[in-house]
Amino acid sequence: TKRGRHRVLACATLASIINAFMFMNFSPIVQLSRRRFRATEGQASWLYSAALLATLPCFFAGATRMSNADTQRGAILAIHGLNAVAALLRFAAVARASYAAAVASSLALGAGTSLVVASYAAVPLLWLPQQERVAGVAWLVQGNYAGWALGAAATPAVVVDGHSFGRFVFFQALACVVMVPVAQLLLPGSAATREPLLDEGPPVARATLGKTIADLARRPRWIVACGAYAVAAGVGFAVPAVVDDIFGDVCGAAPRRAARVGVIFILAGVACGALLGRFPCEKRRRPLLVALLALGAVALAALHVATARPPCRPLDAFGGAALAGAATIGFVGPALAEAAASAGPDSTVMAGGIVEWWIQVLGAVVTQAATRRNGFAVCACAQAVAALLLAGRCFADGLLGSSVF
Repeated sequence: TKRGRHRVLACATLASIINAFMFMNFSPIVQLSRRRFRATEGQASWLYSAALLATLPCFFAGATRMSNADTQRGAILAIHGLNAVAALLRFAAVARASYAAAVASSLALGAGTSLVVASYAAVPLLWLPQQERVAGVAWLVQGNYAGWALGAAATPAVVVDGHSFGRFVFFQALACVVMVPVAQLLLPGSAATREPLLDEGPPVARATLGKTIADLARRPRWIVACGAYAVAAGVGFAVPAVVDDIFGDVCGAAPRRAARVGVIFILAGVACGALLGRFPCEKRRRPLLVALLALGAVALAALHVATARPPCRPLDAFGGAALAGAATIGFVGPALAEAAASAGPDSTVMAGGIVEWWIQVLGAVVTQAATRRNGFAVCACAQAVAALLLAGRCFADGLLGSSVF
């Protein structure tokens, strides 16, 4: 039983890692991508943002299937299938220098992401014991960001010209296609997934999107916290997407050096998230999250100052990226776990997915707003807004109590 539920967690994590890796196919090599697809700067940024935006409508179709034990196996397999479709389209896009195929690949990738973000809270809640759920959410979330970091590091290291670009996306497509039958072997058979593999506590109520939205709409403080989480994590999506443009245009840095800043940003977030996932005291965790978001705003402001004009100061850039990554990425796992735990019985399974849906919205918005020379300043302002929202929500909890989230 224990082995079976951990196989489900492993398969969902692998799907998440691969999906996140492909998000970084174009952003770390933006100049090469623009030449290959004969695209403008704005068109190139849409290769990233289109995947985020495609998540939004697809989430409504996939959230219910991911959030119920009898349909979750098919939903996890669908992530692997959509990853394979996106990878094949990217191979065709690079081979034919087709911007349209590249956009189509981002749309397929975003469809898979909609199921990935729904899995963060749903898989641990349905398959892990109570004491392992926060760590399980953190594992899935930080696995996603680890794949993101691997893509940010590997892409500029391997792709240096058009020939290596084609070879890179070919092997990526091959790996994604192979993962589909591997996932079928890893997951328990469909008969075994009719019920979660837990034998403790009452059964989890069947989740539906309508009941979830109706329940959460009656919880104003939950909505405020959701907004804070979404803004801050949206900044976390935006920074690696724009770092190459900012360091390349302002500092004249080579893509590999700019990619190192993005990798440090993500890895610091992964490390911080792994620690916070095991933070024992939930009451103290909320003030810690507020402090992290405020620290992230300061770190992003420092990054803006360090890159405002040449010569850029690399040590300041690396230090600011590490602090900002810890703040905007590291808090996501515990935040999603808290969102699920503090929701009502009709919305427990899907609450984390709803937060992630808004993260995709604001990630796309912040990414587009930050694609310019003052991008770090835009991110710093957004992060400060998130810190103020979460601080206000914690202050309201202190005055009014936490019976209504």
